[in-house]
This record gives sequence, structure tokens and C-alpha cells, in this order.
Amino acid sequence: MAVDDKSPSDLQQKLEESINEREELHQQYQTMENDLVTAKMAWAQLDLENDELTVNMKKAKQQLRVFSSKVTQLEIELVSSRSVGTEGSG
Repeated sequence: MAVDDKSPSDLQQKLEESINEREELHQQYQTMENDLVTAKMAWAQLDLENDELTVNMKKAKQQLRVFSSKVTQLEIELVSSRSVGTEGSG
């Protein structure tokens, strides 16, 4: 059956179905677009959190280096004071 053979009511029904399908597809597109925006915002937030954690981790590593250096200095002082104490008694 060619398009010319269809009645006006068949064509009207087909047009209405096509319009409804287009509207549904448009709504799906809008939903997907909104989901994409939401996902991009979440990704950006996670990037910010990652940057903040990286900075905090660098600070913690620096504090650990300083602490380790102080511990080493104290150990050296302790060993030095013990060796000075043993030399005097021997």
C-alpha cells in the first residue's frame, strides 16, 4: 500500500504517532542531557576533592619528614650523651 493509497485519517494517525514519538525522544534526550550535566558536576567535585586530598597528603608527608628529622636528631643527641657518660666512667 503506497502512501497515496492511505486515507487522510490513517495519515493523521501516523502523524500523531510520529509527533508523540518525537516528544518522547525529546524527553529522553533532555533527561540524558541533564544526567550528563549532573555527571560532569560530580566529576568536577571529585576532581576538587582529589586535589584537596593531594595537597593534604603532601602536607602530611612534609610534616612526617620534619618529625623524622627531629627524631633522628634526638637519637643522635641520646647516643652522644650516652657515649660522653661512658667515657667519663671508664
